[in-house]
Amino acid sequence: MKARHTHLTLIAASILSVALPTFAAVLPTVNLNSMSRGYYQRAGASAVITNDGGGTISSRGMVYSEIALNSSPQLGGPNVFQAVSFESTPTFRTHILDLKPGVEYTFRAYATNEAGTSYSSASIITTTSIPSAFQIGFSGDGIASEDLGETDNAGALVAQPDSKVITLVNRQDAGRASLIRHTGGGILDTTFSGDGRVDLVVPSSTSDGLTGIVLQNDGKIVVTGQSTFGDGTRQIVVARFLSDGSPDPDFDTDGVVVVNASNLEYGLTGSNAQALATDLAVQSDGKIVVCGRVRRNSSSKDNGLALRLNASGSLDASFGVNGIVGVVATGTESTSFAGLELQPDDKVVLGGTMVVSGFNFQCVAARLEADGDLDPTFDGDGLLLFEANQLEGGAFNEVDQVMDVKLAPDGGILLAIQADTASFTSRFFVAKVSRTNGTLDSSFGGNGIVNTGFLGTPSKMEVQDNGRILITGSSASFNFALVRLLPSGALDLDWDGDGILTNSSFSTGMGLSISPFGLVYASALDNAFTGGSAHVFRFNGDGVHRLRSTIPADDATNVPVSTNLVLDYGGAELPNSGSFQILDAATLTLVESIPVNDPRVTGFGSPLITVDPNTTLSPATKYYVTLDYDAIRNSGTAAPVQGIFNTEWEFVTEGAVTAPEIAVSEPGVGNIADGGSFSFGTTTVGTPVTKTFTVTNSGTANLTLSGLSAPSGFSIASNFGTGNVGASGGTTTFQITMLAAAPATPSGSLSFTNNDSDENPFNFTLSGTVNPAPVAVSSLNRAGTTPTNASSVSWTLTFAGAVTGVTASNFSLSGAASAGSSIGTPATGDGGLTWTIPITTGSTDGPLTLNLANATGLSAPLSTPLPFVGESYTLDKTPPQVVSVTRQNPTGQTTASTTLTFRVTYTEPVTLTAPEATHFQIVPVNGSNIVGTITGVTGGGSTRDVTVDITSGTG
Repeated sequence: MKARHTHLTLIAASILSVALPTFAAVLPTVNLNSMSRGYYQRAGASAVITNDGGGTISSRGMVYSEIALNSSPQLGGPNVFQAVSFESTPTFRTHILDLKPGVEYTFRAYATNEAGTSYSSASIITTTSIPSAFQIGFSGDGIASEDLGETDNAGALVAQPDSKVITLVNRQDAGRASLIRHTGGGILDTTFSGDGRVDLVVPSSTSDGLTGIVLQNDGKIVVTGQSTFGDGTRQIVVARFLSDGSPDPDFDTDGVVVVNASNLEYGLTGSNAQALATDLAVQSDGKIVVCGRVRRNSSSKDNGLALRLNASGSLDASFGVNGIVGVVATGTESTSFAGLELQPDDKVVLGGTMVVSGFNFQCVAARLEADGDLDPTFDGDGLLLFEANQLEGGAFNEVDQVMDVKLAPDGGILLAIQADTASFTSRFFVAKVSRTNGTLDSSFGGNGIVNTGFLGTPSKMEVQDNGRILITGSSASFNFALVRLLPSGALDLDWDGDGILTNSSFSTGMGLSISPFGLVYASALDNAFTGGSAHVFRFNGDGVHRLRSTIPADDATNVPVSTNLVLDYGGAELPNSGSFQILDAATLTLVESIPVNDPRVTGFGSPLITVDPNTTLSPATKYYVTLDYDAIRNSGTAAPVQGIFNTEWEFVTEGAVTAPEIAVSEPGVGNIADGGSFSFGTTTVGTPVTKTFTVTNSGTANLTLSGLSAPSGFSIASNFGTGNVGASGGTTTFQITMLAAAPATPSGSLSFTNNDSDENPFNFTLSGTVNPAPVAVSSLNRAGTTPTNASSVSWTLTFAGAVTGVTASNFSLSGAASAGSSIGTPATGDGGLTWTIPITTGSTDGPLTLNLANATGLSAPLSTPLPFVGESYTLDKTPPQVVSVTRQNPTGQTTASTTLTFRVTYTEPVTLTAPEATHFQIVPVNGSNIVGTITGVTGGGSTRDVTVDITSGTG
């Protein structure tokens, strides 16, 4: 056995010593399997290397060129582009990006080894047209026009997930309203009430109009508008239809709800009871929120309207009063809302207009809490008022009104605005508001406002998954207009070449919707001067690959806490760049972020993508799932998959909370998050402010509290009761007082310990402002005599208490003598009780008055209304003139007297410096040789008697 082992070893050694032959590699063989188009800028390609040529494949991919420039592209050739595949298998795929729209391209697959590069045969495709082109699969030319037998005005519309589209039509001649539904092919859908048309029927109404439409997740259709009745009232109408167009019997039994909002909210009747609806949205629990305007008094003044219905159609008593909220932006004029959006936390965002006076409007954005109260975290009081044109540097101030509201994928709030830049000259504006604090977002256009420059009036807005903004309306010539902006607010040059599409064959764009595939639907009125049909358009848009379904489903309940997330796209997908995010719906805090290229995301190359979170979700908790736009691409077409934003995918986990769960609230602001903040607002010295906070335990175990502490500037007015809070909704309260002994801006952390494991200690920041007590103005008096011709005068300003910070800018001058006069620097010598204000006078005669015009910069507010008008000087800068010199004694012209008296009369009272005689002179005339001396001057005011002693001479 040992020898045999040795023999084998020797044979092996002999074999190893033999030189093997070598073979030179030849060119590989590569075939182009398929080409597929995504949207207009992208294509997908699949190829296979059938023979590596005996070498190592070092590179593979696609070469392509415009066929008109190079019909047989090769690497390095003229006008040739390369798309490298990073796959290493014989069959490989790649994506081609940044293609030109509507251009014919030739494509060839290539593979490179040591012998060189070989190419497949060519494949020729023409890219799709630009996104603003009509989509000819809809009615043959992208336009569906319907004549219902009257002057038919198209209104709002909504695209269904199956690419059918429902449009509101207001039939002007009859004063009635209808819904029409088109198939994806652009013809009336006979599965919708048999003929594609449903007429709104409101019992006892004399006329109807529809303004808003929305789809529920279950496919039901909800619309809103208003109806007029025989008693003169105009009332809000909300109707719900099944997907086949029949009235929903579960909605107020007949599918229609009529709400007399003016009567319920303000007690108005008859023709005084007027309300209009403009937009609506459906919450995840099926409740319906409507916005518009409601008449508040018999003087035809309106308030912005929001109302909420339960899923059954009854008014929701937990919202406002009687389910209705009238929002007052001004106490004297009118407010109205045109657009509405729901945030993921069910807060209601509204956009509209406040009338300042006449044609002077301001933009209004408002946010309501889930109970209908104004949200104080939104610009401080729930209301944001601004004038878009003036913020953009314009000097004109007429129409500024928000026409629509949408949530942006990045979390902002977008407002479509009509703003006048000259008299009756409107332009498309867009504003962006921070969802966090309700202020204009300076990252958008520099100040939160973008003037697109397009002359016209916007009506509706939509936001694509990629953040691009679409706005429809009319041009200045009343033609159809559809504008697209980049997320930055700049005009999108991919849209019709300049970002602006107009069509003179049609009038105002009235509705706008984006299908799950990225197709853009719009509706328009007929040409302003002809016909009366309702028109529906479909444009290419930016195609996306649709998400067909999810596990858990949207709005699912009783979801296991260890669930995986499954997405069904119906076609093979590949990762690109982005993340899935799981958020706690109650707090919007991020639970987990999972990049699409993370190993926990599996299934790429197939239609089903599975996400396996590390986190075990909490029981009985609502979650949102989001996905970045273009995080995943279709492997065939390179089309991006649609993003998931806001409340598009939400679910509630199963089970009950088995531990204490703390929540702290205050009536004015609602819930206060752990680590959040609460403002006591503003008070004055001597008026402390006390707030009551409620602690609620929503868990199933008792909650214990202790160690309440308040920061400097605040005190504990009342502590917890026993410190024990019962389970399942138990509550206790505590009170905190903001002290007000002296001016201050106190801020610091309130804290207490508890047995809620993830919120212990519970703390939030308290803040507030204590202003000085108002001080009265006692007087603003002259410091000198009047009238005067002085080059400078002064006033003395006296306060009832010390006030500092007084500057010249707090004052103004009035009166004829204010021309050329200027205010000097005020000075005080007693700590601010009195101030001396010097004035340099001009050369103009007349009254001069100093006014305390404003309190800007003063150390204390003033209780005295401003402006406070001071005393006046009379300035006399014209020198006095001699009117006459007359003989007084003797009065005759010829005399032998040696003592003479003359009377000198001036134009005004004068003051002569002593000795007064020096102001007069004896002048002989006509050859006289009289010599005399002035011996006395008497009198005052405007006359002087001058005595002269004659010593010699005659004449």
